[in-house]
Amino acid sequence: MARLDFHDYENDPGLYKLDLKSGTFIPVVTRVPVTGNLRPDGLEIPNHANDNQEVVHLPPYKQTDVTSLEASNSRVLQFCNDLDISRDGQHIYITEPFSHPKASSGLGAFAEGITLARNGRVWRYDTDTQQVGLVLENNIFSDGILIEYDASGNETGLLISETVNSRIGRVHLSGEKAGEYELLWDDLPGLPDGMDRDSEGRIWVGLIKDRTALMTWMHRNPWLKPLVLRIPPHLLPASKGTAVLGLSPDASRVIAYTHHDGSRLLDISVVVPVGKDLYLSSFYKNNAGIHSVPIKAVLGGSSPE
Repeated sequence: MARLDFHDYENDPGLYKLDLKSGTFIPVVTRVPVTGNLRPDGLEIPNHANDNQEVVHLPPYKQTDVTSLEASNSRVLQFCNDLDISRDGQHIYITEPFSHPKASSGLGAFAEGITLARNGRVWRYDTDTQQVGLVLENNIFSDGILIEYDASGNETGLLISETVNSRIGRVHLSGEKAGEYELLWDDLPGLPDGMDRDSEGRIWVGLIKDRTALMTWMHRNPWLKPLVLRIPPHLLPASKGTAVLGLSPDASRVIAYTHHDGSRLLDISVVVPVGKDLYLSSFYKNNAGIHSVPIKAVLGGSSPE
């Protein structure tokens, strides 16, 4: 659960379990260990030496029993954006794009998209030990997440979408590169959000919005950012374009890309493959219904109707 824009909610952000019989949500992780330095305004600053490099913790840093988290050793999980669950159900990886109090999607993420601050984190909750710990920090807007496996079914890595940075990276959990963060795709034409795999292992990514010329120009001229931050978000141009990106199972090749001008569907936030179709989840709050396109149409390069 996360917040949208600047709305108030009854429940805190975090990881919840839905009881299908009763229709109730049960809190699982709503607090996480303090691993850095808390500023007076509540934003947690990562505690490490290199400010320009992602930091991977193996095993997860400060793994703590959820029941032991209290005001003295933890903070509220301010933004629970996405998650993936290991095949055996033991590990749940959670992305936290930034930890500012009242952090939210939509308008609440406006400043992060301009500053490209390294406030992103990935947490891991162990369902056996009921402990939560930090896996990745100093990342730029950690959003979509997908676990990778070897032929024996062991967890080998995490694919992470850096949404506002138009990048996709990999956290190496094992092997020669264990503990490293690898940049896989940079300068994508849109902002990558949620990811999923189909039955053949292909990776499908929702590019929620096109990367605008203004955003690209602004990042090349960062001295203008303090001025842009003074402009109300609704006055800045926003693209209506949205897209679907397909990658090979190892994320090394682009196998499909289809773009939509937003005339029928806005803000594709995640692509969910089911059978022969791709179901397109829209982040646009006034969207009605669910859209889908055949996988073969996207692989063939034809535009969905």
